Amino acid sequence: MKGGIYIINNTINGKNYVGSAKSFRKRWNIHKSQLVNNKHHSNKLQNAWNKYGCESFVFIPIQYCEPEYLITNEQWWINHLDSFKKGYNSTSSAGKGSWLGMKFSDEHKKNLSIAKTGLKHTQETKDKLSKFFSGKRLSPSTEFKKGQKSWNAGTAKTTKEDIKIYQKKYRLENKEKSKAYMKSYHKKNKI
Repeated sequence: MKGGIYIINNTINGKNYVGSAKSFRKRWNIHKSQLVNNKHHSNKLQNAWNKYGCESFVFIPIQYCEPEYLITNEQWWINHLDSFKKGYNSTSSAGKGSWLGMKFSDEHKKNLSIAKTGLKHTQETKDKLSKFFSGKRLSPSTEFKKGQKSWNAGTAKTTKEDIKIYQKKYRLENKEKSKAYMKSYHKKNKI
């Protein structure tokens, strides 16, 4: 499964934002883009991001689930972590303002496409994005597409097997981060 419930954790003060997504990677990229551009829907999370900086936040998947259970499970985690009162969620209800399950007509999709055509980032936005992503590790598929073999420098040619090995390593690192966070959370809250 690629989606489920996640938290965006502030490693400085321990506060969380709880969310749900069909695709963790896509949703995290959307959050980062909004936060970097100072346009996130959660003012609490945006203010904390501006105060503590991007390096103080980690994205942690905490539960994998099917799309039809996202809102129910997200609500449970919002209540369990009390992320509305003690965290960064801007509402106490999961799914408010969510696009999940929305179906757009072909005409609406076309109008959205036309509205976005020709829009370009300002130099300031480009600089912010460049600063934010500098030094970040690319996903295995992106590294493969760009032909970067820094993780496999000993071979002249990247193979599918190399990609699988790297993806496994990448997943394990994130899994270990998630486990460490949840262990400290449970210990701290005596669960």
